[in-house]
Amino acid sequence: MDAFVNMILSIANFMWGYPMLILLVGGGIVITIGLGGIQFVKLPYILKNTIGQSFSGKSKAEGISSFQALTSALATTLGSGNIIGVAFAIAYGGPGAIFWMWMVGLIASILKYCSITLALKYRKKNEQGEYVGGPMYYLSEGTPFKWPGKLYALLLIPSLALGASVQVSSLSDTLLTLNIPKTVSALVMTALISIIVYGGITRIVKVTEKMIPIMSTIYMLGCLAVIVLNISELPAAVSSIFLGAFAGSSAAGGFGGATLAMVIRWGVSRGVYSSDAGNGSSSIAHSNSNVNHPVEQAIWGIFEVFFDTIVVCSFTAFAILTSGVWQTMGADEAGSMTAIAFEQTLGAAGNYIVSISLFLFAISTVIVFIYYGEKMAEFLFGSTGAKITRFTYCVLLFMGSVVSLGVLLQFVDFMLLLMVSLNMFGIFFMFKQVKALTKDYFGSVAAQSELSDAGRSA
Repeated sequence: MDAFVNMILSIANFMWGYPMLILLVGGGIVITIGLGGIQFVKLPYILKNTIGQSFSGKSKAEGISSFQALTSALATTLGSGNIIGVAFAIAYGGPGAIFWMWMVGLIASILKYCSITLALKYRKKNEQGEYVGGPMYYLSEGTPFKWPGKLYALLLIPSLALGASVQVSSLSDTLLTLNIPKTVSALVMTALISIIVYGGITRIVKVTEKMIPIMSTIYMLGCLAVIVLNISELPAAVSSIFLGAFAGSSAAGGFGGATLAMVIRWGVSRGVYSSDAGNGSSSIAHSNSNVNHPVEQAIWGIFEVFFDTIVVCSFTAFAILTSGVWQTMGADEAGSMTAIAFEQTLGAAGNYIVSISLFLFAISTVIVFIYYGEKMAEFLFGSTGAKITRFTYCVLLFMGSVVSLGVLLQFVDFMLLLMVSLNMFGIFFMFKQVKALTKDYFGSVAAQSELSDAGRSA
């Protein structure tokens, strides 16, 4: 059994180095060029018609709005990956890992755009009259093969169970610093999550649309306080990210050092885990939105990656790096590194900020993970399979309190690389369809919208 586990971990470590860097960043560059660099060229339009639209109060009366679909998708990306995942990237790969995390965010955001576009093109309505979509549908319907969609669904079901356990384990590790036993925190989380998920997608989006803005604000203000109080260390922190990205990091204090391969491995894998760029699973939540054109929702995916990876993950990274805890703590303590950085700078209040943030992040992530798992089971086995999967996930959540977080993360990475490979195959295979929809939207729908707005302004 140990030999099998070691083999899985070795494969994950190798594949999340140069192979996945080439696939995700290299593939992202190719697709970016093919679509005219819309995540850069159209960024003002994207920001205006995503987050800008939600602030202006524009929304649709029926169904699930684009903003609600976004917050459901953000619930899975704004999770322990932003707090604990960044810490693990630094603990194992050094500061340079953050550079590669940024690269995945900037370049691979186009991959999420493609996934959402395809998900909405091939979405269907289920027995309850709700939209369902995602990689399992477009991989089966948009290619000549049926097996990629079914395999994706089969892989995602256990991967989500492991991912949910990561969230519970992350929270339990952090709450230990407040002397709360892991079994107690796991039981409380399981009870709260069960109540929410048994309310269906309507209850889920009502929870996430309120929770995401609040928890993001609380956490980033805490990070900002840590950075400001350690502002003299900020130039060195920035320098260490860029120097370590191409040269690795030497051992320092509790930090054991990292080769260039490990820097890339942890930066790329944490970037994908945090942002979902290339994986495609968040397109399941986006498929519920009540938009008329696939690209109208897909541009929210670009904003999602930008906010998650470039903004929130960077706040965590600079809080850890400026505090200096990454140099004194070993990799086996990465689960509590962010909490220690806050506590060391802000005192007991800092620990509470991280614990509350992680609690909210974990709750929001797990409820949407369970929803995704239900959709996978529904695709494969029908509505009865979805109900069984929901119940099973709620029972398995408790496992997160007793399993090693480090091992869980590496098994998640192994499952994730298989799903990324399948999804990237689909994106490349159906790229012409994405390009045609992009041209149609920005050549007609978006242009008409801009003209209409200009007319109202005049």
